[in-house]
Amino acid sequence: MDCEEAESFLKNSLTRKELLYDPTVTRELLNELTHLPLAIAQASAYLNAIQIPIQDYLSLLKNTEQDVVGLLSREFRDDTRYKNLRNSVAATWLVSFDQIR
Repeated sequence: MDCEEAESFLKNSLTRKELLYDPTVTRELLNELTHLPLAIAQASAYLNAIQIPIQDYLSLLKNTEQDVVGLLSREFRDDTRYKNLRNSVAATWLVSFDQIR
């Protein structure tokens, strides 16, 4: 998505339009999300549900990358998964993260 399309998508996705009061912060968020529609949709859903300012969400986003990689690297209990099998979803996320880097 180009910047204008991303801004429009974010605006249409947010229930609280007042969050868009600072165009600099809005552009920073969209740049951080690399204008990807899925990322914008996920961020919008979070902002709508948690009702925090975009600046606070940006802080969470910037501080989360290392935490996410660490979390996805850990094994966790899942009673619906067969014993002794890897967590394939987490494994594919890690592969994707490594490729993006």
